[in-house]
Amino acid sequence: MSRQGAWTEKEKKEFLEYLRSGGQAAPKGQAKEIPMPEAPSAAGPRKPFFVSLAFTTDTPVTLAGNAAVRREGTGLGPKLLAGGHVFTWLRYYAGVSGNRFRLQKLDGTKPLVTHLQIPAGFEIALVPLGTPHTQYLLLRGGAALHRFSSSTPAAQFVTPLDGWQGTVNAGIGYEWQIHDSGWRVHALLEGYKDVVRQSPTARFYGLGFTLGTVYTF
Repeated sequence: MSRQGAWTEKEKKEFLEYLRSGGQAAPKGQAKEIPMPEAPSAAGPRKPFFVSLAFTTDTPVTLAGNAAVRREGTGLGPKLLAGGHVFTWLRYYAGVSGNRFRLQKLDGTKPLVTHLQIPAGFEIALVPLGTPHTQYLLLRGGAALHRFSSSTPAAQFVTPLDGWQGTVNAGIGYEWQIHDSGWRVHALLEGYKDVVRQSPTARFYGLGFTLGTVYTF
């Protein structure tokens, strides 16, 4: 301490008191606080959620009790799906669609039947080799509940479709992501086949085309 000629007696005294206290010397002037980086969330990043609105056509094909195959009328209606991402390339979805088509009666006439479908399943989005990463090959698979209803009694139809039925569903299509946005456009061929039915004479399957948009949040 004797060699610290530039120090005043007051500064030497304060320094000695600091050494005896074992504390930290109080810096003179203003000290700028350095913000600490926030700790990463334990839950990890939020996985994307999407909503899809589309128009879909649907053509049921019925199989009567005598094994006769009949292509019924084609219906057109909206389809609304919502879902999320399990992985980047694997998504899950559920939703509802509806339309009306004409079903043949025993007297040859074809009144309208209302068709409500509640699908749920998974879709795989693959980037084909040699294509941009904003285009995907879509593969869909799942199951659906169908409800058929009409003001005409079911017994008057050649192939009575009435009430709730269950199907397995599958589809294949293509999807384009609009550049630098959360919007995508897709087109798919989708089909279904009955697995749960109320009567052996009410067998059916169907094929349709879907064109719609998707927004990812």
